[in-house]
Amino acid sequence: MKKMIRLLALSGAVVAILLAAGCSGSSQAEGEETISITGSDTLLQVGLAWAEAYREVDPNVIVSVNGGGSGIGIKALINDTVQIANSSRKIKDTEFAAIKEKTGKEPVEHIVGYDGIAVFTHKENPMKKISMANLKEIFGDGGSVANWEDLEGSGMTGEISLVSRSNTSGTYAYFKKAVCGKGVEFKKGAKSMPGSTAVVELVSTTKNAIGYSGMGYKNDHVNWLAVYDENNADAVEPTVDNVKAGKYPIARPLYLYTVGEPEGAVATYINWIKSKAGQGILVTEKFVPIADDQITK
Repeated sequence: MKKMIRLLALSGAVVAILLAAGCSGSSQAEGEETISITGSDTLLQVGLAWAEAYREVDPNVIVSVNGGGSGIGIKALINDTVQIANSSRKIKDTEFAAIKEKTGKEPVEHIVGYDGIAVFTHKENPMKKISMANLKEIFGDGGSVANWEDLEGSGMTGEISLVSRSNTSGTYAYFKKAVCGKGVEFKKGAKSMPGSTAVVELVSTTKNAIGYSGMGYKNDHVNWLAVYDENNADAVEPTVDNVKAGKYPIARPLYLYTVGEPEGAVATYINWIKSKAGQGILVTEKFVPIADDQITK
């Protein structure tokens, strides 16, 4: 009988469990193939949605998706325990070299969409916008802004509670570079959260908090800030339209990495992700699609 895939989120990771009528589901049916994926928490929600939808496209392919962070995904690719690594940052030179040395093949990069990193505040925080310069002073080591009253017009008082991602996260790496600048570390004392959902949840319950995460994790319990830099006085929110138009200053590509050019079921799955059907799911999950000329027909 036809099997179903049930996706369960556990502490920022996802485990795919197969249930079959009349059996334990511990063995794979004849003719079925599994694609194993791990990595970026930013891509976790859409990765799950892709996996679930693809079960209808090809019932013989089971897509198992786990989170944990971009660094974890690329490490799994190096160790040959997955076929695809989800990453919200570009692969590092050291990681590229490690894959080539261990496998004899170079990793191949597949851009599957784009994302804006939103800056979240508590629902009762009246602040509406912030400059890139002030974000650096808030998050960057040695920055001068430690209290809300240090920000003109914030309408808040008290020490700013910083909420960050773990250092295995691609969002952590990209935000640090884009906001703090090359070679500048985050301030000590920031609360390091294991996943994007955890960042938003902590900000929603901490009135003086400020944190960052993928824009797709916005919910009704937090606000996000419009962001501007000194070359553009117009503050813009991290919306799909603003990221697509290149107006939002904290935006980045989203990647899948494979060892060498993908083949067989893996190649077919990645092509489907880049198709109109796969990109439609990406948009539903509040990400920005790839350009029309990159769409797989």
